[in-house]
Parts: sequence; C-alpha cells; structure tokens
Amino acid sequence: MRDDSHKWDRLTKDDVIELPNGARLSHVKNLTLTMISGPNVLKQIDAPQVGWPDVIDTDRYAVVMRRDRVLLVGDTDLTEGWDDTKSLAISDMTHGYDVFDLSGPHALSMLQQGTEIHLDEPSRSAVRLAFGLGLHIYRYGAEDTFRVHVLTHQREALIGYLKAVLNSQL
Repeated sequence: MRDDSHKWDRLTKDDVIELPNGARLSHVKNLTLTMISGPNVLKQIDAPQVGWPDVIDTDRYAVVMRRDRVLLVGDTDLTEGWDDTKSLAISDMTHGYDVFDLSGPHALSMLQQGTEIHLDEPSRSAVRLAFGLGLHIYRYGAEDTFRVHVLTHQREALIGYLKAVLNSQL
C-alpha cells in the first residue's frame, strides 16, 4: 500500500505544535465525551454549561451545541442509549471528536481568519462553522486559550488551516 502521509500535516510526537507567532496548539487527550440530545436537555444536565465566548475552568462541563443538544465533557454515570424517563438520547462520542487548545496572544485572530467570531457577540451555542468545518469553540482556563472540538476525521484539515493562516500572517 502506498504511503500518502506526507500529504497532510501531522501532530508532532508530543502532540503540541509551537507556532512562530507565539500561539500554541495542544492536543487534549483522555477526555470522555458524551453527546446528549433531548427536548429539555439544558435543564436536565447537572454540569456547568459553556457557549461562546464563555470561559470554563472545570473538568466536567457541558458544551452547548443547540437548545436540544450538548456535548458533556468529563466522566458521567449516564448509560449509552435511550433514557425513557428523561427522554434523552445518550451517545459516547469520545472517539468522535479530537480536542485542541489554541492559546497565545494571536489565537483569536487566527480563528477569526476562518469565521466571523467576536468576543463581544455572545451565543448560547459554542458551535461555529470555521474554515469550512463544524467546530465547537469556547475559552478554557484562560481568556486567551480557545478549546476547539473537531470531528476526528477532520483534525488534520484543521491543523492545515491553522498553519496556512499563520503563513499568511508572517
């Protein structure tokens, strides 16, 4: 079989990409991700909820995707499948998304090259179309650290877009 791995950007051995503009892209590992959908999910989740441009600094929280769907980050005692008593669909998405922290003084401007995103325009939802990819974007732990969830099969594309943005800024 032919090796085409040279055709896309790959994570470095330590899963951190140091960018020349001072930004840093870190692959966040070992997160449990659970998709929960249902008409009253926002009222039924017992975890802090995060949207745009909220800052969250806890190990367990819910990323609001829309009014009937969240992505729970962190351990959960929920059983995958349909919860008939709460009318919730619960799906393990741990391997469905890759999660990155983009940090540094130019992190926001890098994201703004791929989408209309501004700190003074809040949204209940963290979902954004950026660089042609459906991403979840919010701030984690610090004002200049943006946590980005991308579908696993699109992670190399995201890395490539961020590197292209960087090259256009230099």
